[in-house]
Amino acid sequence: MKKTMLLSIITSIIFVFLAVNFFSNEAMAAPQTLTILGAQGTPGQTDPYTQFSQDNGQTWHQAYLYGSHPWGLIPGTNSWINCGPSGTDYCINQTVLYRIRFNVPEGSINPQMTFDVNADNYATVSLNGTYVAKVVGGPNRTGINASVNSKVHTGMNEIRLLLTDEGGWAGLNYKITLNVDAPTPPTLITDYIAPTTIDNAPANWVNQDVTVNLTATDNANGSGVAATYYSLDNGVQQTGTKVSVTGEGQHPLTYWSVDKAGNVESKHMVTIKIDKTAPTTTDNAPTNWVNTDVTVNLTASDSGSGVAATNYTVDGGVQQTGNTVVLTTEGVHTLVYWSVDNAGNIEAHHTATIKIDKTAPLSVSSVNPTTPTGSNGWYTSDVTLSLSATDNLSGLMKTVYQVSNGVWTTYSGSIPAFSDGVYKINYGSTDNAGNVEQIKTVEFKIDKTAPTLSVQLDKPIVAPLDDEKMAVIHATLNASDATSGVASVILTSITSNKIVKDQGEEYPKKVDFLAALGTSATTFSVRAEEGYIYTIKYTITDNAGNKSIAVSTVSVIEPKEKKDGHKGNPEGNKGDSPKGNDSSKKVE
Repeated sequence: MKKTMLLSIITSIIFVFLAVNFFSNEAMAAPQTLTILGAQGTPGQTDPYTQFSQDNGQTWHQAYLYGSHPWGLIPGTNSWINCGPSGTDYCINQTVLYRIRFNVPEGSINPQMTFDVNADNYATVSLNGTYVAKVVGGPNRTGINASVNSKVHTGMNEIRLLLTDEGGWAGLNYKITLNVDAPTPPTLITDYIAPTTIDNAPANWVNQDVTVNLTATDNANGSGVAATYYSLDNGVQQTGTKVSVTGEGQHPLTYWSVDKAGNVESKHMVTIKIDKTAPTTTDNAPTNWVNTDVTVNLTASDSGSGVAATNYTVDGGVQQTGNTVVLTTEGVHTLVYWSVDNAGNIEAHHTATIKIDKTAPLSVSSVNPTTPTGSNGWYTSDVTLSLSATDNLSGLMKTVYQVSNGVWTTYSGSIPAFSDGVYKINYGSTDNAGNVEQIKTVEFKIDKTAPTLSVQLDKPIVAPLDDEKMAVIHATLNASDATSGVASVILTSITSNKIVKDQGEEYPKKVDFLAALGTSATTFSVRAEEGYIYTIKYTITDNAGNKSIAVSTVSVIEPKEKKDGHKGNPEGNKGDSPKGNDSSKKVE
């Protein structure tokens, strides 16, 4: 075997620790001895007292026994110790940490320890974390004796040997003796199994304070649980088995236990999640009347455990779950909604009112008088127009009207009076949901003004004619009507200022005029007898039925320059009188 140092070295180290007053119960103490052999057992098996670590003490494993080594055995042992069942196949050219632990009873005093160590090749020895000595292999079998003031204490004690190998063989062989005055003998620790701790923390979110119980147990043959430790919210380490968690949020709880043999359990971590605040839900429901289908979006948020569900009812119906509510029917709808979070917090109910009106209002017009007062559909009297409208849901917002393509005006209860003319009134209403009624129309015609007529006679004055002959008169008619237009101009009557009585067959009544009364005649004849004044009446009628009468006169007058001649027969002239309807009339 090739080594950088002499391989066969047996180093004996004797440590003597004196305690002036190691523990104050001297009266009960008696000499006690603990001998630890590393190793005495069956090669290939594990040593019950020695553990090794290859990660600087993070994890530990039972050390192995193998039967021989070129450097021999310390008296009382029959094996070497290694991290595997062989000294030539395991831990070669490695640094391995070994440990041995023992308990010293309460009331112990005057401890003395003896170490005999064979190490291949180097070993650094420490007791309860305090450096004791270094074993170095060499040709002179160098030995180091050292004394440390009372590092042995009651309870668990730990010896560590940090071994470094340089090839060939590996491992160590030791015998440790402890002499102490104690009430009972010191004992080796053979419990290398850490305790097990469990918790009753809720796995899910909760909405109340939580008390977590930590329950620790040690294995059946173990040393028993010494203490349970925990840290809440990454805070300071505390000791105990009950942890009170009160604040909202996620609280990491780290915990572990240690048994009386000093075995430290791997740390556990659990998160306690507390949310005492209900979620918040909002809606985008319209506040006013609308005239279309409505989709209400329910938006829920929860800063703690998160939203589990959003629930709602429509018009007192069955409860439903979802974030979208579609409303299509007309009417006033009541939407009640709320959310629940993952901790079970239930939000207070919210209520939204959704008002849908898809139907336009209904407008009606009323014309007074209800039927035309004139002819041909014309009104010859004042006309009033009133509008009314109804809406069964959202209500009427406004009614507007337009007179004969003029500006649109909001109806306020009355429409200004109408003068003569032809009217087309458009009107319609809008409700509070924005529904606009289709435009309606009412039409009427007003002509309250009579037509005008002027009559010009070509001979308003005629001279008497012999034998009272008929004088032909021509009339020129000027008729007008600004609105409905002229319907007719009729020669209505011709009358005279004389009343002639019928004197019988001898003196029949004379004819005063010849005219087509009741027609639109513009030519007629009157008897040219002196002193007669004829009144001619034309009646003009417009298309609305309005009438007016134009009156003109024809006077029979003897010219002043003509001397008075034949004055006629007072009983009547039987000469050349016109034939026809003439008859002798007595002028009264």
